[in-house]
This record gives sequence, C-alpha cells and structure tokens, in this order.
Amino acid sequence: MIIFKSKNTFEGQLYDEKTIFTIRQHWFVIFIYILTFALLITLPFFIYYWVNKFLFDNLTYKTQYLINEVFKLFSTFYSLIIYLGFFYSLMRYILTIMIVTNKRVIIIYQEKFFKYERIEAPLNKIQDISIIINGLLATFLNFGNLEIQTAGAITKFKFIFTANPIKIKYKIMEEANKYLKI
Repeated sequence: MIIFKSKNTFEGQLYDEKTIFTIRQHWFVIFIYILTFALLITLPFFIYYWVNKFLFDNLTYKTQYLINEVFKLFSTFYSLIIYLGFFYSLMRYILTIMIVTNKRVIIIYQEKFFKYERIEAPLNKIQDISIIINGLLATFLNFGNLEIQTAGAITKFKFIFTANPIKIKYKIMEEANKYLKI
C-alpha cells in the first residue's frame, strides 16, 4: 500500500490546513499499463519476422527493399503512437491523487492532457464511505473503489483502484471524527 505522509503544500491549501496523507491508485494499475505497452511495442518485430520468413522467398530484391522501407516508416509511426499512449497513461497515473487533510478530502483526476477534475469534500460533510472490492484479483491484491457520500453539492464521488481501501476508509473517518470534535 502506498500512503505518502506529506508535509508539503498543494495548490488551494487553506491557511491552517495540514496534509495528513496522500494516496495514488494501486501499483497494479501502472503494472497493467506497462505490460500492455510492452506487448504492443514488440508487435512490429513479430510482424517483421513473419513477413521475412514466409513472404520474402518469392520476391525480388527491389520489392523486398521497398517493403522493408515502408515497414520501417509504419513501425516508426506505430512506435510513436505507442510511446505517446504510454506517456499519457503514466501521466494519468501520477497526477491522479487523493489528498486527505485535517479539514477536507480532495480527489484530483487527470482526465486528459490538459483537463483535470478536482473534487473536494469538507470532513464535516462526509456522511458515509463505501468500499467496493470486486473480483478475486482485487481481493488478493487488496485494492478497490472508495465511494464517499457527502451532504454537499456533489453527493457521491469515487476514487477508483485504491490500495488498501478499508484502511483508507478508517483513516478518513478518524480524521473526520477529529475534525468534528474540534
């Protein structure tokens, strides 16, 4: 479980607000991205091997050269698209974060390159926190979704693929109880 204790500030932090912890999505999310892109980046090599093994036997040298050059061009564009997709996935993983302070819960979703959504809920407005752990893999690796029910304008919001959601729920509820006692 990745819980980052932080003494750092963040944009929009209130004067007397202290960061209790920040959390990102479970490491399995980025692992799936890396695995997927690693398989996709090797695809042109397998295609090139298959074309060389089965199709080049009956072709002239000039035709083989032309096919090689066209393949290099398409492979370059394909690799560029795959690298951009990987960068996009990595950026979304790194910039999607939940911040719990002594006054509120802030969830920042990076949706696109230049679009993010920031949802905030004061601790005194949190009514309930639900946990959804769906499937064998999620149970085994201990990740799930947190749904925070509030009494504000946005009544329910989620933080998906949270590492150790039960522990996070109790930490948020503990901070909410501390805030209400002040």
